[in-house]
Amino acid sequence: MARGISWPIQWKLRHLEIGICTSSQYHTIIEQTPHLQTFVMEDCVGYLEDSRMMTSRSFDQPCASILKSLTIMSCSLCLEELELLLSWTPILIHLELVFHRDLFDSVLDGSCLEQIIKSKLPLLRQFTFFFSYKYSSQSGNPSNSIKSIIAPFRAPFWLEEKRWYVTCDRVLEMQIVRIYTIPVKVRHESTLWYDNSFDYMPFHLRRLYLRASNTAFSNLNHVFTGEHSVTLSEYGMKYVNNLIRCEISSTDYICRLIRASSNKTNEDIILDLSKCNIDNNAVEDLADALEQDNTCITLNLSKNSIQDIGAQYLANMLEHNTTLNAIDLSGNRIGDLGTQFLVECLKYNTTLMKLNLNGNSGQSCLIVEAILKIRTDRTLTTLDISSTRIGNMGVEILANYLKFNTTITVLNISNNNIDDTEVQYVANLLKDDKILNSIDLSNNLIGDQGARYLLENLEHNTTLLTLKLGKNKTPYCIFVENIVKIRGDRTLTTVDISHHRSEDDDVRLIITALKDNKALVSMNMSKNQIGYLGLQHLTIFLRHTMTFTILDLSTNQIDNKGTEALVSILRNLMTLTTLNISNNQISNHGIHAITDALKYNKTLTKLDISSNQIDASGAQYLAEALQYNQSIASLNMSNNSIGPEGAQFFANTLQNAHIQTLNELIMSNNRIDDIGVQYLSDALKENTTLTIIDLSSNQIVGQGILHLADALKNNTTLTALYYRNNRMQSIDTKYLADALKCNNSLTLLSLQCNEIGDDGAMHLGDALKNNKTLTTLHFYDNIIGAVGAKHFGDLLCHNTTLTTLVLGFNQIGSRGAQHLADALQRNTTLTTLDLEYNGIGDAGAHYLAAVLLHNTVLTILNLSGNEIKNGGAQVLGNALQHNITLTTLYLYENNFGDLGTEYLCDALQHNRTLITLQLGLNYIELVGAQHLSDVLQRNTTLTTLDLRHNELGELGTQHLSDALQHNKTLTTIDLSENEIGDVGAQYLCNALQHNTTLTTINLSENEIGDAGAQCLGNVLQHNTTLIRLNLQRNYIGDDAMYMIKELPGRRSQ
Repeated sequence: MARGISWPIQWKLRHLEIGICTSSQYHTIIEQTPHLQTFVMEDCVGYLEDSRMMTSRSFDQPCASILKSLTIMSCSLCLEELELLLSWTPILIHLELVFHRDLFDSVLDGSCLEQIIKSKLPLLRQFTFFFSYKYSSQSGNPSNSIKSIIAPFRAPFWLEEKRWYVTCDRVLEMQIVRIYTIPVKVRHESTLWYDNSFDYMPFHLRRLYLRASNTAFSNLNHVFTGEHSVTLSEYGMKYVNNLIRCEISSTDYICRLIRASSNKTNEDIILDLSKCNIDNNAVEDLADALEQDNTCITLNLSKNSIQDIGAQYLANMLEHNTTLNAIDLSGNRIGDLGTQFLVECLKYNTTLMKLNLNGNSGQSCLIVEAILKIRTDRTLTTLDISSTRIGNMGVEILANYLKFNTTITVLNISNNNIDDTEVQYVANLLKDDKILNSIDLSNNLIGDQGARYLLENLEHNTTLLTLKLGKNKTPYCIFVENIVKIRGDRTLTTVDISHHRSEDDDVRLIITALKDNKALVSMNMSKNQIGYLGLQHLTIFLRHTMTFTILDLSTNQIDNKGTEALVSILRNLMTLTTLNISNNQISNHGIHAITDALKYNKTLTKLDISSNQIDASGAQYLAEALQYNQSIASLNMSNNSIGPEGAQFFANTLQNAHIQTLNELIMSNNRIDDIGVQYLSDALKENTTLTIIDLSSNQIVGQGILHLADALKNNTTLTALYYRNNRMQSIDTKYLADALKCNNSLTLLSLQCNEIGDDGAMHLGDALKNNKTLTTLHFYDNIIGAVGAKHFGDLLCHNTTLTTLVLGFNQIGSRGAQHLADALQRNTTLTTLDLEYNGIGDAGAHYLAAVLLHNTVLTILNLSGNEIKNGGAQVLGNALQHNITLTTLYLYENNFGDLGTEYLCDALQHNRTLITLQLGLNYIELVGAQHLSDVLQRNTTLTTLDLRHNELGELGTQHLSDALQHNKTLTTIDLSENEIGDVGAQYLCNALQHNTTLTTINLSENEIGDAGAQCLGNVLQHNTTLIRLNLQRNYIGDDAMYMIKELPGRRSQ
């Protein structure tokens, strides 16, 4: 465009219409055409060069112009340029302006226009204009509301002085706001057409298009822009008045909804404004219009840019609107605050039935849908909004709404990340609620404090019967869950609230929950923080029970003060038979108080006071009390410090002929030593009631064992002797062995973790050859070698009562295995043999395999950790083909690999008795898995298979899964640590769709992720036999794991 213009000087032209014209060119025209009265230009533009020219010349003075009428059909000048342009024609009477803007600016502001007219056009009588601008929330320049735009045009200047009336509307589907005088009297109405495609059309094509319908161009099919061919229909523009608009007039300031007439009835009217880039200001206008509207039934505002403030506008509207029953706000940007606005309005709106808030940013959006569901369905009794991440505000909103609930009895808000702060809203709801009887808060983030909020408010609630709090942050949550369970079941006989960090006041709450229970038999309150006050509450409750027999208070904070309450229990509760107060910091003083009560108690049969602070004095109190008490049969004193003096007091009591009831005395780890055991040994010579004594970990050697052995020669009632971890040497064993030659009562002897060695084995073996009572011998970890095994072999050749021999973690080797195998060829009573970790190797396995060919008694054989390779596995497999009695075989950690597995699988094709096989940590891979798969499709007896810590991988798991689809007997399989992954889990899912016998699967440490867990969860929806599934230490997220854990009737880890 030329910067200047050639124009005749002093031209007498009176009327001029022109196309594009710059402001400087306009100045030249009116300056050189003094008779011009009417000027019409289609486009007035400003360019950078033009602006510089205007500032460099004197353009700020009025011209000698008599121009009376000015029309600009498309003006792109800024406010300052427009003001300067109008200042050149001070006697203007008629002004017509059409502006199209990209954004709202001051040119469109009524106040600014008012000032310009007052200062530059004092004679103006007729002002017609049509302004429009685009808005887009994506551009970061959202529009103003039409109320705020029209407000300046309601000033007295416009309405009273000039009587120029203005309308503003928002064309919602085109993202346009229009401001225009009414009635519309624009010279070219076509300039009012507007959409995005028209905006980007070159100006000369825009003019061409606007005139095409009345010119020869009307028959054209195409116009050309550069290298692209563009059809005129592509630039076809909607007739704005047929589009949905929000309209407001300066005369009444009322926003109205304007749309094209429809043949539909009012009930059918749907307002679809989805994907219209509607922002907060646009929705403000729409909300204002809908407040007056009585026809719209359904409103679709999905996939726009509405935020919290926009939701507030809609909420305000809904308080007054009486026709809308469905609104879709999905895919916007509404947060928790906006959700709260919408919920609040529902208190007043009674017509809205559906509100879709999916895909918004607020965690509580789904709460609104839930509330509407409650309100619209009067028969709804169960509300499930689990796994929806409703957030803090969502919980608050729901809890506040449910205060007015009259139908919902079951509420599930599990797996929602509800923490201690958020659960307060639920707790406050429970205080006065009379309707809810079941709430599921499991798998959230509730800790001790949150659980206490719930518990405190439950004191006032009488209707809640079930409160699920599993899988939260602390054990105390389970305690609160149990409280509700206790309260709701008056026939409950057993209460277990162990491991819950319960304190004294919690006991009060438990007692309150139990106040109507008349059937309680036992209560486990171990591993809490219960002290004196808690026991006081318990004492008051127990005074009125008639069925209570068992009380476990171990590992609390009872100490000496708490024993005062225990005394009251022992004196008044005439039904108590079992009391465990171990690990409670009770010292001699507290024991003294307890023993005073025991002297008169006639019902207690079992007392555990282990792991306290009792020394010889406390032992004296107890021993004296036992001389009066005629009911206690079992006393556990282990892990105290009574020493030899305390042992003497008990010895004196055991010698008392009046003691007829005590038959079990556990005194392990009490520093009794040789002197103390001498006192006890003397007592055992005379005592005729004691059947079990445990003297483990008491530093008894030498003379001590000699005294004990002497007692065993004369005692005729003792059946079990536990003498573990006393550093017993071979010489000490001789004393014991000599005694066992005479003893005819002992059935169990446990000498684990001593140092008897081969010589000790010799002494015991020789002594027990003719023993007729011992059935169980434990020699675990005793430095026994091949020679010692030979002595035990000789024992087995002669002894006819021994059924269990435990020799694990010794050093017998292959030679020792040979000795035992030779003996088993003749033995007809041994059913259990434990030889784990003895280094017997293939040779030892060969000897034992020979036994299995013919032995008809042995049922359990443990050969784990024995370095058995392929050869050993082969001979064991051959033996299993013929053995008809072995039911359990442990071969863990023997490293025989796929080939060894093949040998064993060949045997299982024929074996009909083995039910448990442990093959963990044996480097079994794909080939081994194939062999196992083959045998599982044919074997009909195996019920338990342990394959943990092998290398099955995905493909190995596939083979096993194929077999499990057909196997009808296996109930337990351990596949942990096998690198199964999601693919392997998928194979197992295929099997579980058909398998109807498996009840337990261990898949821990297998690199299984959410996909694998999801698959397992889906299949378990239909599989009804699997009840235990271990998925620990995998890569499974909380949501996927929660789905599995919540399956009914399952125990998942």
